[in-house]
Amino acid sequence: MGIIKGSLEFKKFKSGRSLTRKQSILAQCYECNGYEAEDCFGEHCALYQWSPYRKRLLKMQEKAQKPRLPGKIPPQFSQQTHQETKTG
Repeated sequence: MGIIKGSLEFKKFKSGRSLTRKQSILAQCYECNGYEAEDCFGEHCALYQWSPYRKRLLKMQEKAQKPRLPGKIPPQFSQQTHQETKTG
């Protein structure tokens, strides 16, 4: 198994050495995640957007970036609009 992101930075911090901003974030996320590499559920954490364990955030961003096909209207909206024009 490989080295867990943040473990080296955390050890460096504990030994009293200085860390860069990125190293500090990695060390904090490593500690907060219980020293394991799992998906982070700290969506309300100020560091979440930079967390190496933010799988859920990345999945949400991928969904938001998927292009929509032009001219496609979901059925619930097209029926609703059709009913409104009949009564209006």
